[in-house]
Amino acid sequence: MRVRGRYTRREFVALAGGGLAFAAASCAAPGGSPAAAPAGGAAAAPAGAGAAAAPASAAPIPLQYGSISKTAWEWHRLIAFDKGFLARAGFDAENLYFRTPANGAQMLTAGALDFASINPETVIRSVINGAPVTVIASDTNLAPYSLIVQPDIRSFADIRGKTLPSSGPREQTTVWMKQVLKANGVDESEYDFVVVGATPERMAALRSGAVAGALIGQPQDFQLMADGYRRLALLSEYVNDHPISVHAGRNDWLQAHPEQAVAALRGMRDAVRWLYDPANKEEAIAILAREIEVAEPLARQTYTLLVEQLKVWDPNLAIPANGVQKSIDFMTEIGELTPPIPSSDRFVDRRYIEEVNR
Repeated sequence: MRVRGRYTRREFVALAGGGLAFAAASCAAPGGSPAAAPAGGAAAAPAGAGAAAAPASAAPIPLQYGSISKTAWEWHRLIAFDKGFLARAGFDAENLYFRTPANGAQMLTAGALDFASINPETVIRSVINGAPVTVIASDTNLAPYSLIVQPDIRSFADIRGKTLPSSGPREQTTVWMKQVLKANGVDESEYDFVVVGATPERMAALRSGAVAGALIGQPQDFQLMADGYRRLALLSEYVNDHPISVHAGRNDWLQAHPEQAVAALRGMRDAVRWLYDPANKEEAIAILAREIEVAEPLARQTYTLLVEQLKVWDPNLAIPANGVQKSIDFMTEIGELTPPIPSSDRFVDRRYIEEVNR
C-alpha cells in the first residue's frame, strides 16, 4: 500500500493549477442554480457500510485527501497515514496541501481532491455558488491560534501603521484578527493586510520581516516564541467554540463510494482516538516532531495544549448540532450572508459519520 504524506511545492502547483482550471467549468450547477442540499439526495446513503474495510483481494481505492497546511491541527491525519489506518481500510491514500481555503474548495470541486479538511465558511460559500460538496464530519473544533509579533512590538498600539498577513479578505483568520485588534483599540484603517496563505506562509512572512505579526498555529507558535518572537494574544481569549475546520467530501465521490466514505471516516476517527490514548503519548509526540520537523520539546508542549488541555478534536468526529450554524451566524454578522439565511442542513450530510459511530 502506497501512502504518501508529503508534496513538494512544484507538485502542489501542478495539482492546484489543474484544479483551478477545471473549477471554473465545474463550480456552477446546471442552469447556474445552486447545488441541491445533501439531505435531498446529493450523495448516496451509506447503506450496509458497516463492513467498510476492503477485502484483502480488492484493489486499493485511490483517495486524495487535502488540508491547508502541515500543523499540529492535522495530527490525527498524520497518524492515520503513519499508523496505516487508511491503508488498512483499503485505500491508496495521498495527502496533499493547498495554499488557501478557496484553493482547497476549488481542488475539491474539480476532482483533484476527494476529501478535504477545510473551514466550514468555505464549504458554505462553495455550496451557495453551486459546488457539489458537503460537510460529512467534524474536524478541528477550536481555533487555538497565537498572535505572534515581531520582538520589538510590545503592545497592540505598536501594530498601527504595520502590515499583517491574511489568507483572504473573508477568511476566518482575517476577520478574527480584525476582531482582536479592534477589541484592543486598533481600527482596521490603521494597518494593512497582504494575502499570504496559511500558518507556514505566515510564519515565513513574519521571519522575513514582511509583516508585523500573524495568527500562528501549533507547534510553529512555540518555535517562534523560542526564537525570541512575542505572543501578544491567544485567539481563544476572544473567539471560542468556533470550528476551524470540518471534513468535507465531493458528492460524486460519495455517491460512487458510500462504503469507502464510511471506512475513510472510521480511519480518521480511530486515529483521533489513538491520539487521545495516554498509552500512545510518546509515539504521538515523536510522529508530530518528525512530520512537522520540530524539536521534541515543542511537540511535547503542543501535546499538552491540544490533546490534554483543549481537546480540539471530537473523539467521534461527530458534527455538533450548532457547529455549522456558528459559521452561518459568523458570515451573517460580517454581512456575507443576507436574508433569507439558509438552514445549516443545506451544507451537512451526517449519514456517513453516524454510520461510523453506530
